[in-house]
Amino acid sequence: MKNLFRSFILLVICLVALLANAQQTYKKPGNKILVVSGGGARGAWGAGVAKSLYNTEGGYRAVFGTSTGSLMAPFILLQHYDSLVSYYTHVTQASIFSHNPFRVKKKNGIVTTQLKFFNAVWRLIRGKSTLGETENLKMLIRRGFTADDFKTLKNRFSSDSLSLSVAVTNMNTGRVEIKCSDNEIDYERMTNWIWASSNQPVFMSYVRMDGSDYVDGGLREVVPLRAAVDYAITHAVDTVDVIVNDSWESQDTAWSVNKDKGYFEGGLIRVLHVYNANTQHNDLKVGELLTRLYGVTVNKDSASGVKDLTIIIYSMPYLVAASYKDELGFEQIKMIELLNSGIDFIMKHQHDAVTRQVYRASKL
Repeated sequence: MKNLFRSFILLVICLVALLANAQQTYKKPGNKILVVSGGGARGAWGAGVAKSLYNTEGGYRAVFGTSTGSLMAPFILLQHYDSLVSYYTHVTQASIFSHNPFRVKKKNGIVTTQLKFFNAVWRLIRGKSTLGETENLKMLIRRGFTADDFKTLKNRFSSDSLSLSVAVTNMNTGRVEIKCSDNEIDYERMTNWIWASSNQPVFMSYVRMDGSDYVDGGLREVVPLRAAVDYAITHAVDTVDVIVNDSWESQDTAWSVNKDKGYFEGGLIRVLHVYNANTQHNDLKVGELLTRLYGVTVNKDSASGVKDLTIIIYSMPYLVAASYKDELGFEQIKMIELLNSGIDFIMKHQHDAVTRQVYRASKL
């Protein structure tokens, strides 16, 4: 009986090992690339969308990410979806911040944050450049995207043209810059660019690189679609998927300056929300217009003509976005809900024109 029990345990271990290997099996990517927007904790929704898209349509040749999208990009490109899901369902404020500027609140299923006001004033008095610091995030990035992973990515560049790009904002010049694994041969530099891309100004760290200070690429491009369209045209890519970790509609339509957080904090947070929404809209519009500049015609939701480039945009439903108003509050239970919502979104609506936007470009 004891030998039978041991044999059973050994069989279970072997099956678990086989399943683990099967989950990590690398599939040769199709002729398509992915763009993932910023969105902080809302990236959990995008992780669910990306996992479902992979299950139904396979992997990507290149991934372009901003902010939380840059954190997701290495996992998606290397097809480490189990790790991606694990990270986005276990991350906490402590995982991100070495100095946390927020208190996280959840009321009636809606996640919001509240600035630690006296801590913020004390940091300003001490001459600190930001209200929070994110050294913990840098360590988290390097645990999830290891030096060996970077070597694997570089090795697959020659066979499958795998390319990782992240958007950062150079605070010295005020310009967005796209940092690409094709050009970076140093692991620490690449992970620093990912870290910089994820640091929202005012609340998170500045990253000093090459004589300049860098922050979140979302300050200039929430959705780095411009660079992705350039890449698609020059590399003969036929499909660009875009995951937008936000809704088309702005939240808090009944916002008031006297409501909840008061004049200073409430006004500051609202300005950032409005600015982000405007930047996101412009990024997507520029991506559409770029196809015209390259000599192609774009027809929204049109299936006619010979398609050379198809841009498919998956954006978060309004009610989902409204339930997670403050993207820098990392609340685990709610992030698991976001992840499952993203998975369900693709399972139910992948081919529904009402819940996504499609641009199909045909050469004149």
